[in-house]
Amino acid sequence: MTMNKKKTHKKTKAGDKQTIESVRQQLILPLWPETDRAIPNSIARSALFSVVKRGPRRIMDKEPVAAWSDVTMIYSGERLDQADLDVWLQVAHMAMNRTGQQPADPVLFSAHSFLKSIGRSTGKSQYQWLERSLSRMHRSHVNLEHPDAEYHGYLVPEYSTNRITRQIAVTLNPRLIAIFGDQNVTRVVLETRLSLKNDLAKWLYTYVSSQSSPHRIHLTQLKPLCGMESNLKDFRRALKRDMDVLLRTNVVSKWFIDTDGHLNFERPDSHQGLIPPSDSA
Repeated sequence: MTMNKKKTHKKTKAGDKQTIESVRQQLILPLWPETDRAIPNSIARSALFSVVKRGPRRIMDKEPVAAWSDVTMIYSGERLDQADLDVWLQVAHMAMNRTGQQPADPVLFSAHSFLKSIGRSTGKSQYQWLERSLSRMHRSHVNLEHPDAEYHGYLVPEYSTNRITRQIAVTLNPRLIAIFGDQNVTRVVLETRLSLKNDLAKWLYTYVSSQSSPHRIHLTQLKPLCGMESNLKDFRRALKRDMDVLLRTNVVSKWFIDTDGHLNFERPDSHQGLIPPSDSA
C-alpha cells in the first residue's frame, strides 16, 4: 500500500488544547442537525469563497478580501469558489458533529462517501477534483480578524490520501475550529444549498441566511462581497436571476431592487440564521 502524503503545516501551540476545550464547554454536540451545515458569518459575508469564472484561477498574494465592515481578511493562494466551500463545510461538519473525538482530530473518510455527501458523482475525475480542492485550501493562507476572534493560518493545514483505497484524512486547525465557538455562526440547509446550480446562487444563500431580516444593501457593496468579476450591469442581471431562484426555493419570501440600487429582501422564517447560544456552562 502506498500513501501519498502532502506537505503539512502544523501549528502546535500550548493553547490549542485549551482552545478546543473552551469550544466544548461553550457548545453542546452535536452543534447542528445532520441536515444542516454551519458557516462563520465572517466567511459567509465575504469573498473568501467567491464567484469564480471557469478556467485558470488567479493566484493572490497577501491581498485584502472584501468582507463585512467589522472583518479584516488578507488572503494568499489560488482563488476559492463555492465548490471549495462545499468541501470545507463538509469537513468542518464532520469534525464538529462527532462524539468521542476532539474536533481537531483527523477527519477520516472515503472519497466515494464524501463526494456523495456533497452531491457530486463518484468517478475518477471527481476524485481528482476533490484532491485539487483540498490542495488549493492546503496551500491557501488567511489572516481573518473580527471583533470576537481571529485566525491566522491555513484553511486545511494537513491532509493525506491513499490512492489505492481512496481514503482521505483531513486535519483542521483547532484555532480555526474555535471560530465555531462564537455566536456569529449561520446554519444553512444542505439539501437547499446543493440544489443551487451556480456559485452566485450558493453565495447568496449563505449571505441571505447570515443577515437579519429584512435586509438592505447597495449593489455596489454587494458585488465585491461575492467576488464576481463583471460589470455592474451583468452582476445585476445575474443577481435578479438568482434571487428569483432563492424565492422559488423559499430562502426569501420577497425581494426587490429599489430605485436607489439597493437589494432588499426578507426571509420567510427563523430556521436559517444565527445559531442560538448554548445553555451549557
